[in-house]
Amino acid sequence: MQLTLSKEAINKAIMAFEVSWSPQNGFAVYNKKYRKPVVPLPDTTSSGITIGIGYDCGQYSPVKIKLDWQSVLPQYMVNALASVAGLKKQKAVAALPLVKMVDVPIEAALQVFYHTTIYEFAKKAASIYPGLDKLNPVEQSVIVGLVYNRGASLVGERRREMRQLVAAISREEDKGIADIISAMVRLWPNIEGLRKRRLAEAALIEEPDADVPESDQLKIIL
Repeated sequence: MQLTLSKEAINKAIMAFEVSWSPQNGFAVYNKKYRKPVVPLPDTTSSGITIGIGYDCGQYSPVKIKLDWQSVLPQYMVNALASVAGLKKQKAVAALPLVKMVDVPIEAALQVFYHTTIYEFAKKAASIYPGLDKLNPVEQSVIVGLVYNRGASLVGERRREMRQLVAAISREEDKGIADIISAMVRLWPNIEGLRKRRLAEAALIEEPDADVPESDQLKIIL
């Protein structure tokens, strides 16, 4: 199977919310605010120490972190990141001094994102949503971004809409997909960023299908 994503849609659905990308300023905010490790929302999420484009060290093993970053960061930084693998919430916050020397240029962040991260989440998205490859590249990008942000589980009440998407995607129902994603805002009544993210995803799904130029395509062989 092959997914064909849109890099512009990835910017709008993922980069805009992970590192404040914008059409006007590109990755300028990343270079000012996100080069150093952080623990986003440790009191309300299960985040670990996060670097680059939403790369959460709390979700990975030391071996995986070394594999992903050893070609783009100095070894001492990679070793420091590996030392905080698996730590989440306040444990991750307490470990931030261990990685204070880590600095991730946007070029390194994008290399890991496009060579490793996006492939992993595209594979997860395709595994739970049969027919994903039949959607327009913009829509494929949104669904991969959704799984990137929320994970691939379909179990439990909080995953209700994720389950509902299975049928809507298989039937290529753009309006239905958008409505289901919009409905997810119920889960975060007090987290404006996630509410905005879901509504932006829904708006992208509802855009009229159009051909995506070859220069904007990102082909992923699964």
